Amino acid sequence: MENRPDRPAPAHTEPPAHTPPHPVPPNGPAHPGQPHPHGPTAPGPAYHGAAGPAWPTPPPAYVRRVYTYDGADRRMLAGAWLAGFLWLQLLGVSGPPQAGMLLYFLFAHVILFLYTTGRRPAKLSAPCLVLYAALLALALPFLLFSNRLLATFNLLALTGLSVVLFLLLRDGEHTPWDSPRTLLRGALNFFYLPFAHLARPFGAARSLSGSSCKKTVLHVLIGLAVACPLFALALLWLTGADAVFGRFVTISLDWLSATFGLFSMRLFFGALLGLLFYSAAYGIRHGALAAGPRAAAAGRTPPPIIITVLSLFALLYALFCAVQFVYLFGGTTSQLPAGVSGYAQYARAGFFELCYVTGLNLALTLGCLQLSAASRPGLWRTVRALCAVIMGFTAVMLASAAYRMGLYIAVHGLTILRTFTLWGMAVMSVLIVGVLCKALRPRFRFFRLLTATVLIGYAALNFANIDARIASFNVNRFLSGQTEYAYEEYLIFHLSYDALPALEALRDSGYNEIRYSRSYYTPYATLDEAISARRNAAREECADLRSLSLSAHRAAGS
Repeated sequence: MENRPDRPAPAHTEPPAHTPPHPVPPNGPAHPGQPHPHGPTAPGPAYHGAAGPAWPTPPPAYVRRVYTYDGADRRMLAGAWLAGFLWLQLLGVSGPPQAGMLLYFLFAHVILFLYTTGRRPAKLSAPCLVLYAALLALALPFLLFSNRLLATFNLLALTGLSVVLFLLLRDGEHTPWDSPRTLLRGALNFFYLPFAHLARPFGAARSLSGSSCKKTVLHVLIGLAVACPLFALALLWLTGADAVFGRFVTISLDWLSATFGLFSMRLFFGALLGLLFYSAAYGIRHGALAAGPRAAAAGRTPPPIIITVLSLFALLYALFCAVQFVYLFGGTTSQLPAGVSGYAQYARAGFFELCYVTGLNLALTLGCLQLSAASRPGLWRTVRALCAVIMGFTAVMLASAAYRMGLYIAVHGLTILRTFTLWGMAVMSVLIVGVLCKALRPRFRFFRLLTATVLIGYAALNFANIDARIASFNVNRFLSGQTEYAYEEYLIFHLSYDALPALEALRDSGYNEIRYSRSYYTPYATLDEAISARRNAAREECADLRSLSLSAHRAAGS
């Protein structure tokens, strides 16, 4: 190629000697799946002093997680299916599943314990033993009493505490039981685990083809194929040989044909519930859990903000407590506001609001103590003093709420909801003392007190036989002339069989009528008729082991 005179010749006709004809990375070629040594923006080779284009970084190789299954995972397939099937058997009972729920709880815990800890006996720590005692205390009321509302709450508590227990069994000392993060983590896994590993049962079932179980299952199927024709022939001959045995076989076959449809449906839906059970068990055993919330750092909020907030609340509560001493604790009806007819109406008007404010104050003071823990000593003492003052006002408000509830119960009687309310106020009073101790002594373990108070208090509520106490309270007040109503309709239709002794005492006193609040719903004409119907229902429940309870047994045997 000749150079034209009107165009200048290029400065270089070939790259310099130090420039490779095919650029390569400075540290050698990048292999597939290996990141470039200089990162995603590593510069290319320089041509004539100018930086070249960046080297393209290959995307990271996708690593597929491989799930392995051992013999325990395969055996758990049968256990999970059986757990789902038995749960449907419990729901199929005519009455509430009382003794059956206790038996199911024991069965589920045994197979979960063996699956998650292995065949070797696990060393149980003190927190695990405490949780096992609490679970047993919540499971025994299924056998002893027949309060359906408490049974529903106990079922939820048993499930949630079981998740926390197996987290402690798996993690051991790495999971502190007296931390709010542990309970929050348990609550999160309560909803996460049953749905997080739904594909694992199918993987465990596929792994059966590569194990010795395949040959065993094949041998069992061959044995059934050989035995079924011979078994049918022998059964036919024995049926014709004895009339009594023939009638027994006929009745059995009729029963099987009548119940086979329901049984097959329970088998199918039991397998679906077994998927959820297996998913949760697999996640606990193999550590595929949802992470709990992170611990909040203390002392990140400026103390003046916290002091301002607490001061405003303290002034508001001081004014409110002054009003309480004038209107409620003063006891003069002439001082009630206009439009309020009596103390019962005045007490009922603001009871729940006071309970809400009490809960707000507990959370507020605990949060302020946590957020200001790293502040200067003088400001830290001011925050603690304000928290103690607010807890003092909270105690006055809780006393006001308890006094209001007492006035309302004196007029309108005692119910299950009001009993739960009294129990909640008793728990709140203990927690107020705990927050005061936390404000005076920052090292005080408040959450340990909270956990112990709720567990012990709720177990005591279960064993208090509240239905019998409610019925006895209302009937005794009526018989002594303190109230005009015995609330017999509530005692019959809303309480369990434990209320029958009080109803019999009311009937034996000569009172045999039922005053209904709704005229269109009068199933029983007299109190005696209602008691007889309740005893018949108790006998029906005692006929089935799944719905048997000591409460129903006492009612049926009298």
